[in-house]
Amino acid sequence: MEERRVAKPRDGTVKSVQRALQLLSLFTQRRSEWSVSDLARATGLHKSVVARLMATMAASGFVVQDAETKLYRVGPAAFAVGSVFQPYQMLDRIARPVLEALAQRSGHSTTLGVPDGDRFMIVQSVSGNLSIRVAFEVGERPYYHGASIGKALLAEMPEERVRQIVGPSPLPKITPYTIGTVEELLVELARVREKGLAFTWEESIIGVGGVAAAVRNVHGKCV
Repeated sequence: MEERRVAKPRDGTVKSVQRALQLLSLFTQRRSEWSVSDLARATGLHKSVVARLMATMAASGFVVQDAETKLYRVGPAAFAVGSVFQPYQMLDRIARPVLEALAQRSGHSTTLGVPDGDRFMIVQSVSGNLSIRVAFEVGERPYYHGASIGKALLAEMPEERVRQIVGPSPLPKITPYTIGTVEELLVELARVREKGLAFTWEESIIGVGGVAAAVRNVHGKCV
């Protein structure tokens, strides 16, 4: 049965807002359209709760619902809020031209990612010009250990911090070729430090590989 009363959170947060943000964050993954049923399954929330929260966000323009398919997608209000995030604006001016030039020269998609808690976040992405193109979406939060960008970021961190971020073994298996243990990951990160480059092959998507390098600030620190 659907709960009618929710205990007041002790940390000062509002449960309904947490749930709404949890639903909205799902749209940063590869899937851009969601049904109420799928959102409920992904979050563990009751369908009626999801339906009310989505209807509320739709009324404010943060999501929009297709009249025929009943699927939800990100709305103009959410885009407007995200577009004024200052670091994103700076990256759009500075990093995007570099990514576009690299994509043009190589033909492949180029991506920029930054640390974001237990995963990393894609903040810029440019599609390649080959007939087959694979690219992360801006806002997507892949696992560190399954992507070349994630490995490049982890390789700049001390072992204690790496263990804290990825957690104990076994690590989540995205494909059969994803690194499965912390010890295997630490060996891989040592290779990344030695070469200055991080590689993946079919570790996040079958048939797809990647290469990444750290972007450093004026002090040589990976950012």
